[in-house]
Amino acid sequence: MQPSNLTPVWKQWAVLRLLPVALLAELATVALNFFAVPAYLREALGLPERVVGIVIAAYLVSEALFKGVVGHYADRFGRKRFLLMGPMIWFVTPLLTVMIPAGWGNGVVVAIVLLRVLDGLAAAMVWTSAYAMMGDATTDSQRSQGMSLLNLCFMAGLALGFLAGGEANAAFDSYSAAFVAASVLFGLTAVLIVATVPDDRARGEGHDEEHRLRDILMCFRQVPLTLTVGFITFFGVGLPAPIVMFFAQDVYGVPVNEFGRTLVLPAGFLMGMLSLPMGTLGERIGHARAVRLGLWLCAVGLWMVSAGNWLEWTRSLATTALAAGTVGVGFLLALPAWYAFVSRINPARSGLYIGAVMAVQGFGAIL
Repeated sequence: MQPSNLTPVWKQWAVLRLLPVALLAELATVALNFFAVPAYLREALGLPERVVGIVIAAYLVSEALFKGVVGHYADRFGRKRFLLMGPMIWFVTPLLTVMIPAGWGNGVVVAIVLLRVLDGLAAAMVWTSAYAMMGDATTDSQRSQGMSLLNLCFMAGLALGFLAGGEANAAFDSYSAAFVAASVLFGLTAVLIVATVPDDRARGEGHDEEHRLRDILMCFRQVPLTLTVGFITFFGVGLPAPIVMFFAQDVYGVPVNEFGRTLVLPAGFLMGMLSLPMGTLGERIGHARAVRLGLWLCAVGLWMVSAGNWLEWTRSLATTALAAGTVGVGFLLALPAWYAFVSRINPARSGLYIGAVMAVQGFGAIL
């Protein structure tokens, strides 16, 4: 139960200042790595989906590899510096991507992969720090709600990122425009962090002996079941991720540049509306029960989509939308409760544990 004298989580400045940062960062991330890069590779350069998958995998592998390390050092040196360095890296990489000379041949793909590795490092810095800071800012009875607000920004950024990328490309009739738009958004994110997020370097001072790099391996030994659940869950999430935009185009005739406006924006809006209520529900029924129920809903939704391989009547857009909605509700229920649980394993090392869990989730999504 939540104590009646607590200020609602959505009125707490320590929580609210993280939300626009998360929104802008996710919006720009989606516009760059999940819209601009795949669309540029396939539509502008004429490369096959296999190459698109390799490039996205490079981004995800890099993000997964760096999250545990970033979480460790964020616990030791403070979260803000890593939260800020991420957008600073991201500001540069989109511009460098469109500046790669076409005459490089196969070197174009290699250069794009290397830039996505830097993007993965930036993502590790931003998301590990943001979730750890949200854990720091909320009490046990409100932590799931705080994580739900981050999810709200995540879903809004997801919806608006595809929309922003598509509209930028359409407005300038170029598959390079979305890269410039993403760079501008990352620059705004960095400015917002400087202006609103306080310096927290003092949190780790005097505790060098308690924050050793080998603690990352200790974390993996202490919570193996938690890490296994995260890996398996995101293995299922990652299977359709590289092709979902092209699935909508090839099966339902939704053009790439209209994917955000037609499908993702309405879905993101609905999920955003449900985000805080589902987080509150997760607090009421308990984090463990919320995670189990949410995962079951996700499984049912994926089974509905998979049934289209055998049952023709399940191949309609309406059935797919219903299945996606079921997955979305499960996601909104399970994920905030999951991160709230992880942040409580060791509050003094929340960045380390969140980073480790996000790392194995990233590897699951890749594989």
